[in-house]
Order: sequence, then C-alpha cells, then structure tokens
Amino acid sequence: MKELCVSAIVLLFVIAAADFATADGYCRYKRCRSGEVFDYSKCACKPATTQCRTNLRCRGGKVLNRATCKCECSNRIQCAAPKELNPSTCRCEGGIPQVSCKSDQFYNTRTRRCECKKKNCQRNQKQNSQTCDCQCSSTSRCKVGYVFNKDSCSCVCQRKSCPSSQVFDSRSCGCVCKEKSCPRNQNFNSRTCQCECANRPQCSRFQDFNPRTCQCECEQRQ
Repeated sequence: MKELCVSAIVLLFVIAAADFATADGYCRYKRCRSGEVFDYSKCACKPATTQCRTNLRCRGGKVLNRATCKCECSNRIQCAAPKELNPSTCRCEGGIPQVSCKSDQFYNTRTRRCECKKKNCQRNQKQNSQTCDCQCSSTSRCKVGYVFNKDSCSCVCQRKSCPSSQVFDSRSCGCVCKEKSCPRNQNFNSRTCQCECANRPQCSRFQDFNPRTCQCECEQRQ
C-alpha cells in the first residue's frame, strides 16, 4: 500500500512537470539576466516584451506595433514605384521624380521643385531663395576711401599703394609714415616723413647751414 502511494505521488509530479517539458526532457527554472524573463514553453530566457496600454487605439489606417507600443503603418501596404509610403498618412504618394537639382538644393516633394538647402548665414545676412547664397540684408553708400564689403556687410578701407617711406593704416584708411628714430638735435616731420633740424640758427655770410648736422659750417671754396 505504501509503495502504491509513492508511485501515485511520483505520477502527479510528472504530470505537473509536463507543462514545463521540452523535447529533451523536463524543464527546470533558472534565473535570467536583467531585461529577460524565463519562458517555460521553450525552457529558455527571452527578452521581456513591452506591456502596452490596454486603452491604446490607433487611427488613420495605422496599427499598433506591440514591440514599440506605437501606431505605425501596416507592413502589408506595398507602393508601386515611383510612389512611396507616407508614414504620416499611410498612403502611397508621388515619389521623387528623376529631377537633377544643384548641389546646394534639394527636391521638395510637396512643392515639386528644387529648393535651396538651408544655410547658417551671419546675423546681418539672409539667404537668397534664387541663388541660395547668403547676402547682406541691406547695402549702404560708403564715404570716400571706403568700399562695401559683401562678407562683413560693412564699409571697409579701400587699400591703396603707399610711397616707400609710408605704410597703409587701416584705422585712418590712409598712408602714414613709417616709424623712424631721429638724432637728438632733430625732430620727425609727419608730413615729409623725414628727420629735420629742431632749430635752424642764423649763419654768417661765410657759413652755410648743414641740414645733416643742424649747424653752420664754413663754406668750402674751390
């Protein structure tokens, strides 16, 4: 009688475990990694599926993607070329025709024409819809010696060539003398860009004034 009871208990355990059985034998539960759950039907760990809201309803011909819980177009919709599937309306709409646009343009399927790609223009510039270039919002007349710069949208000095003793100064927009050190008894003349005597003494009739030494010297008679 005792052996019969033991056999019955073993049989019940086998029947209960049959729900978790695989082709290779009986399935034993094991702990899965994070993001996985144990599937007794396959006796293996599998990625945990996202539980979508039960009240989620899709409209406009879209179906629920249970993997992402988002309403998407059905993969059964097949569009014939050149039409393409519009993910917003889930309808086959006119695709991009064989139109060649410039390198700085793209084909707009809504307006059906080539349009300029958006550029990041400077603050005082805006993009020309015809040429696709950044251009100054407004131009101004410049005073004499200045020209309008299309890059900075402002008046800048018109560079010019200067004499050998001068250099171009962008602040004054003109030629200025090169820096030059003068002897102790001479001063620098910014008009002539030359060193000149600070004082010119009155020479006698037998003397001549020497601009190099700034002194009166005897005449050299031949």
